[in-house]
Amino acid sequence: MSTIAFWIAQQVLAGKKVPNTVNVPLLAIHDDTLDAWLAATAVGTAASPHYTKDDALARIDASAAGKSGSDLPQPKVPQ
Repeated sequence: MSTIAFWIAQQVLAGKKVPNTVNVPLLAIHDDTLDAWLAATAVGTAASPHYTKDDALARIDASAAGKSGSDLPQPKVPQ
């Protein structure tokens, strides 16, 4: 969540109108993505998706339009 918080803060500082609540879906790791997430997650840490500026903008705009976290796509699976 830290990268999405960074990009949202950057957008606020850039003057974009950002809703008080920005919905972000909780990370869901399934059998078909488990190996990719394990490979991208260091031992002793938690899986944390990487969000881009475009990901943050999409979630800001979706939240402003009244969409909930469950209406938004899951974060990209690490490559």
